[in-house]
Formats: sequence, structure tokens, C-alpha cells
Amino acid sequence: PNPFPAVPATNLHSKAQSWTARWTHIFTPTLLNTVQAAFYDSPFIFGAVGPGVNVNGMAGIQGFDNPTVVPEQSWPTIAISGLQGFQGSPSDQRPKYMRIRHLELSDVMSYTRGKHEMKFGVEEMHRNDGFHIGQNSVGNWSFLGTYSGNGFADLLLGYPDNATRSPVQTLQGDYDDFKSLHFNDTWRARSNLTLTLGVRWEINPFMKGIHETRTGFDPASGKVVVPSGVQLDPQAQPLTPLLLQLFGDRILYTKDVGLPPSVSPSDWRDIGPRLGIAWTPAPKTVVRSGYGIF
Repeated sequence: PNPFPAVPATNLHSKAQSWTARWTHIFTPTLLNTVQAAFYDSPFIFGAVGPGVNVNGMAGIQGFDNPTVVPEQSWPTIAISGLQGFQGSPSDQRPKYMRIRHLELSDVMSYTRGKHEMKFGVEEMHRNDGFHIGQNSVGNWSFLGTYSGNGFADLLLGYPDNATRSPVQTLQGDYDDFKSLHFNDTWRARSNLTLTLGVRWEINPFMKGIHETRTGFDPASGKVVVPSGVQLDPQAQPLTPLLLQLFGDRILYTKDVGLPPSVSPSDWRDIGPRLGIAWTPAPKTVVRSGYGIF
């Protein structure tokens, strides 16, 4: 589907939404369970500058009419030495569409026994941050006075000092699942002393790339590492087939070097202890201290 629905030129269109559902069940007077689900969806659409105007074509510049490279004709960025230029679509890579989606699930048990109030549970968060970016598809042009001695005169002559462009980047971004287990015990050791003891274990992955758009570097061979799945999805980006063909001898695939699609393995060693102390040495004095790794 077209990721760039019609919006007013240069305007920002956003429609964020979020919802949360929570269910609490009391098993016994000392045992409570709470299940929660939360979803956040935030799409942002940035329209092109002067959409539908083929400035490059009007100037007689060829090669900017390929819809694979240029998703929408619009104004390029024009820099003129000594004068105010024109900030076109490439100035912030328009048109672009950002889609941020997070889903969080959690289940927490609360248990009270004697002087202890314990909580333990699990959490999982799915993150999906996707982007469509116009990049510099309609070009950046710089007129510096290289030929006539005056930047504006070079513009009138049509002689730029330099120009850059890059193709649109279709759907790309990151996604993965973050998991954690946690335990916490609030212990009223004495009438004037409360200890809070806990630990949290998180499994933090290096995020996978949407359409396998993830790379790394292997210092042993001096080659670039890319996910093996890109061989099954060669149209991930407009230039992916060409890059795989041109630089095939400089590429390693994750399956060949024993790496996951994220290129870097998940981190299983993120263990965070928690320690808190609340001490009341006198009726109007409370001393608090805490320590944790996050």
C-alpha cells in the first residue's frame, strides 16, 4: 500500500493512539494477580515540499523521473553562495512516514506473608519502529560561483558546483521483543526498619532489521555482515539487488558466520539487583538509602 497518503504540502500529519487493559483477580486475601496489556501506535507523515512539481524536469535535468528512486516529484534543495537558498524536500528527507508501534504485556503476582510483601512477575515488550524516507531523491544543488564568480549567476547559467542525490528508502527500521523477570520483597524487619530486596533480569536483544536491513562488520575478514534473509528479500531497498551484485565478494551472510538476523546476539547477562533501606531512629527522623542497577 502507498505509504504516502495525500497530505497538505509541508504539513505534518499525526494520529497517535494508545490503550491499556488491566485485569485484577483476588485469589485469597494474601494473593493478588494483575494482568495488563498496553498498546501504543504513533504514525507521523511529513509531506513533500511543493508536491507534484517536477522542478528538475522543468530545468531539463534528466534521470530524476524514475519512481523507484523518486517517489514524489517536488522541490530540490538549492544552496546559493552568499544568498538564502531554498530548503526543499531533501532538507529533512521528505516525503517520509514514521510508524512507531509498541505492545507491552505483563503479569504480576502480589503475595503477603507475615512481615513480607512480595511481588514477582514477567514483562514482554514488542517494539516495531518503521520508516519510509524520501532521502535526497530530488537532489541537493549547490551554486558557489565556481564558473562565473557569483553563485546567483551560476544558478542562472545552470552550472552547479556540485550535486548529490540518493534513492528513496522504502520500509525499513527495527523490531524485536524485550523480555524480563522480576522479584521484589518489602520486608518489615522491625517496627522502625524496612528492607526492600529485589532483582530484575532482562533479556535485551540487538534489534532485527525490517526487511533484513541490518549490517555489521567482521574485523577478521574485513567484510560486511548482512542477514541471510536478504537473499530471500532482494527488493528490501531499491538498490539492494545492485549492491549485492557489485559487492558480493565483500559480503558475509549471518548464516555463514553463525550469527542471528540481528547480526549481534542477544544480551542474556542484564541482571539488576535492587536494595532499599528505610530506618526510623527517632519519631521525626527517617533515613532512606537505595541501590540498584538498571
